[in-house]
Amino acid sequence: MTGWDRLWDDLTSRQPLPDPAVVLAAGAVALALVLWRGSWPRVRLLVTVVHEAGHALVALLVGRRLQGIRLHSDTSGVTVSRGRPTGPGMVVMLAAGYLAPAVLGLGAALLLADGRALLLLWSLSLLLLLVLLWIRNGFGLLVVVVVLAGTVAVTWYADARTQSALALLLAWLLLLAAPRPLVELLGRGGLDPGPGPAGALTAPRIPMAVPGPGCLSLPGSGRRRGSRHPDRGTSAVPTGKVKWYDAEKGFGFLSQESGPDVYVRAEALPEGTTSLKPGTKVEFGIAQGRRGDQALQVRVLDAPASVSRNRAEAKRKSPDAMVTIVEDVIRLLDATSEAYRHGRHPDKAAGRQTAKVLRALADELDA
Repeated sequence: MTGWDRLWDDLTSRQPLPDPAVVLAAGAVALALVLWRGSWPRVRLLVTVVHEAGHALVALLVGRRLQGIRLHSDTSGVTVSRGRPTGPGMVVMLAAGYLAPAVLGLGAALLLADGRALLLLWSLSLLLLLVLLWIRNGFGLLVVVVVLAGTVAVTWYADARTQSALALLLAWLLLLAAPRPLVELLGRGGLDPGPGPAGALTAPRIPMAVPGPGCLSLPGSGRRRGSRHPDRGTSAVPTGKVKWYDAEKGFGFLSQESGPDVYVRAEALPEGTTSLKPGTKVEFGIAQGRRGDQALQVRVLDAPASVSRNRAEAKRKSPDAMVTIVEDVIRLLDATSEAYRHGRHPDKAAGRQTAKVLRALADELDA
């Protein structure tokens, strides 16, 4: 039997249904992996892959131009696409990512109930391969390659019992893990109205594709702030105040003058700033992500004395921080290049913002 003959046989044949005890055992293992703090980040990363795949697939179906997908080590992700920032297509795309894990888990359960464990594993492998084609960062590439290689290896070389166990575990993980990211977000009080379509459409500053910050953010969109473009779903720089910030955990929320609360990570804080005091007035960019609105490039407008001291004592940024900054500059320049390719100059606000970021990068490199 040739490889193609075997593949066709895998796709069309039925495998024996596992015993109910095996199904329940797989469910128990999956539940433990979802609930245990030590394993949850890895499980959530799997959910993020499916989440971003849902955004990307629907973005293509509704006619948006998919630019790429980025996965981050903090289990967040970004799907970048370009197109109309409003309308039914945008709403469906924004919602797709949050529904994708549960929908895929339900589909997996139906295939397993019909004895199609191998068809499920090959289908997941194909999905991972398609996602791999759109990955645009090193960490995301590593994650998808490892998961894809593991899935293909089990599907091709393992015995029927191992294949059935993996298929069951994946189906249970998708079904049980799908609600937890939203439950965590609601528990932090970060939804106003939520990370779904409504929250995502309030002020996506980035070409969207989303949950994703904007779709989750887009190429050329990333963490930049202040860029404006009428056909890319961008908006003016919003301002607000710090609602709360946990320096130990490295995240918190900002309240806007109008709109939902915005999730902020340590990476978005100004240089030398390690914490934000509640009530501090700030300016920031916004992208739609897995946690709802996410702040980009926060700038403190009325910094407390402690913040000012932190800034004065700050040394050069670490190489890891500079990687993110340089990537943001590349995205800004990509947006500028896009305008020139369409025979027009960037608008003045976007041009000033790009020039400001470039000067800051030059100062850092020359420090």
